[in-house]
Amino acid sequence: MKLSVYLQFTLIIISFGMPAYAQLETAHWFFGKKGLNFQQLPPQLITNHNVLRADQPVVLSDPGTGDLLFYSDGNMVWNRNHTAMSNGYNLQGHSHTSGHSYLAVPFPDDADRYYLFTMSYFGEAKHGGLSVFSLYYSEIDMDRNNGLGEVTQKNMHVFDSLGSVITAIPFANRQGYWLIATKTEEEHCFVIWPVTAVGIGNPVKQCTGLRPLNTAMTFNPRMKPSPDGKMLALSHHILGTGPLYLCRFNDTTGIVSEPLAIGNLGWQGGISFSPDSKQLYVAALDSTTLPGYDPNLHNVLHQFDVSTYDSLAIARTLASITIPHFHFNFDRVGDLQLGLDGKLYASRMFRLSDNQATSRRFLAIIQDPNQPGFNSQIRYESFQGQYPLHSTFPNFMSHYFEGLTPQGGSPVTDAPCQTARAYSLYPNPTDTDIAISVSEECFQPYILSIYNAVGQLLLDNYRVNEQASETIEVSALASGVYFAVISAEGKKIGKKFVKR
Repeated sequence: MKLSVYLQFTLIIISFGMPAYAQLETAHWFFGKKGLNFQQLPPQLITNHNVLRADQPVVLSDPGTGDLLFYSDGNMVWNRNHTAMSNGYNLQGHSHTSGHSYLAVPFPDDADRYYLFTMSYFGEAKHGGLSVFSLYYSEIDMDRNNGLGEVTQKNMHVFDSLGSVITAIPFANRQGYWLIATKTEEEHCFVIWPVTAVGIGNPVKQCTGLRPLNTAMTFNPRMKPSPDGKMLALSHHILGTGPLYLCRFNDTTGIVSEPLAIGNLGWQGGISFSPDSKQLYVAALDSTTLPGYDPNLHNVLHQFDVSTYDSLAIARTLASITIPHFHFNFDRVGDLQLGLDGKLYASRMFRLSDNQATSRRFLAIIQDPNQPGFNSQIRYESFQGQYPLHSTFPNFMSHYFEGLTPQGGSPVTDAPCQTARAYSLYPNPTDTDIAISVSEECFQPYILSIYNAVGQLLLDNYRVNEQASETIEVSALASGVYFAVISAEGKKIGKKFVKR
C-alpha cells in the first residue's frame, strides 16, 4: 500500500570483550528468573541461577575476574555452582522487605571474607504502626571448600527497631566502611556503624529533623549513596505526594548533615545517582499536562541536577527524561541501578491490572546517565520467553560505579523480535518514498505516525494491519530529518529517516 504525506500538521512537543574496569564485584546481576553478565560487553542474558524471592537480592562477583562468588535472597546463600553454600541456610532475612534490605560488604583486612547484612521483621513501630526490622550479619569465608565458600557465622544480632533499608560507604581512606541504616522515630534518623579490621564498631544515631520514612502514609523506602560517597538520597513510596530526601555525607567522619527535602513527587520508587554523582534519578508517578500530550499518561522517571547543593536550585532542575520521549513507554518504573557498562538500568513495575508475566519483560536503559535531560538517551529492551523479570535489581554499594563512562551496546536478550531492531526503513536517505519492513515472525498490527525534526506531526495514527512492507510517499516533504514512530503492543519505536 502507498500513502502520501503532505505538510499538514498539528504542533506537538517531542524529543528524540571484557570491560576495562578496576572493580568487577557487580559483574553478575540476578533478578527473579533472569540475570545479566557484565564480564563482556554488551552484557549477556543469563538464566541458570536459582530463582530469587527477595525484592532486592545480594549478588557478588570476584573483584579481579568478575567470576561469580555467591548470591543470597536473605534466607539462603548459593555458591558459584548455584548450589547451597555450606551452612548457608536459614539466615535472618525477611521475605517481605521491599528493597535495599540485604548487603554484602568485604572485610577491610581480608579479601576472602565478607559480611552479609540482612534485615528481619521485628514488629510494629510506635509511630504509624508499620513494620520495623532488626539488623543481623553473617560471615562468609570464600577460602573454604576449595573456593566455594562457607558461612562461618550467621545471624549475629546488631540492632533493633530499624527501617528496612541498608547501605554502606567506604571510608575516605578506603580502610573501612560506614554501614548506614534508618531508624524509626518521630523524625527521620540514621544509625551508622564503622566497619574496620577490628570488626563492627559502636553505632551512632543521627537525626535530620525531616519527616520519618516510616509513617502511615509512607512505605517501601529506598536509600542510595552517590558513587563519590558525598551524598545520601532517600525515596519513599508515599500515598499522595511528598519530597525526595537528600543529605550530605562526610566519608571521613561518618557524619550526615544539611538535609534537604526536594520537590513533590508521588509513589516514589527506585533511586540512583549518575556515575559522576551530578545527576540524581528517581522513579515516581506524576501527571504531566503539555500541549498535545495525552493527559492519561504519566511521567515515571525524573532527573535532578545535584551539582549545586541547594534545595531550590535542585528543585528547579527537575526534568522528565520520559515525557515526551517515544523511545520510552513504561507506565511505571520499579527499580534503578547503575551497571558496570556505565549505564543506568530501570525495571518496569506492573500495575494491578497488568498481566504480570508480560508486563515485566522490559528493561529501560539510560545510555548516558551523566548527561542532562533527553541527552541521557533512554531506550528500552524486551525479554521474551518463559519467565518475566523481577521488578528490583541486586543491592550494590555505589562506589563500585564511580567515574564509569558508557561502554558497549545493549544487553543480548532472548527476544527474537526485539524493539527497534525488528523494523527497518528503506531507502534511507530517500527522494520520493520510504518503505517500512517488518519480518514475518515479528509482525503485529501497528500505528504509524511521522514527525519532522522539531516535533511537528505530519502523519497521525495511520493503522497498518498487513505484514507486507508499507510504502509512504514523502516527495512533498522538504529536505531534512524526519521520524517514523511505530506504536505496537503498548510500545513506541522511533526510526529516523532523511529526505533529500
